[in-house]
Amino acid sequence: MLLRDSRTAGIGPDVFLQRRVSAMAFAPNVCVFPGGGLDDGDRSDAWLDAAAGLWSGPPPSWWAKRLNCDEALAAALVSAAVRETFEECGVLLAAPADPAGQGVLDPAKVVRARSELVERKRPLAEVLADAGWVLRADLLRPWARWITPVMEKRRYDTRFFVAALPPGQRADGETTEADLSGWIRPAKALEAWREGRIQLAPPTAG
Repeated sequence: MLLRDSRTAGIGPDVFLQRRVSAMAFAPNVCVFPGGGLDDGDRSDAWLDAAAGLWSGPPPSWWAKRLNCDEALAAALVSAAVRETFEECGVLLAAPADPAGQGVLDPAKVVRARSELVERKRPLAEVLADAGWVLRADLLRPWARWITPVMEKRRYDTRFFVAALPPGQRADGETTEADLSGWIRPAKALEAWREGRIQLAPPTAG
């Protein structure tokens, strides 16, 4: 769940939603938060190795307690959340490893990194290491866990995270998985859902 300060003072944050394309096998035409599956590349020993210097913020042990799993899986889930957010809406929860970089990501490197991840050329840990960036685990917080009901043919065990849009970055809809993307006030999204103008996945509406 990606949030930003609303451009109208005093009404709370906006949330970024995407409408899944009609060709999707699961939940076509439904508005959802950016996200996706856990890839093998998200499981990396580099996340657990402090000497690798690729992880900033609460360590995997902190996440393991809150996600109720072991450290390796916790780190992989955080990696997947960061990677999917970047692939689907262009927002990268990372920063230069060198403090002198002042948190500004090189735009050319960002474009190249996103392309490599979308095309599954390299895992996130390698992409960050090559660019001289670190994953910012402090920009995320655990939010919820939803498991699809037993009557569904496709079963998913999904962890949801919440993150604020980092300064200087913008969310886009440049993904083949969505045909419409944008910011909306949560109350407006729920109103549109109740009136039947949009479809929301149960975790999104909940």
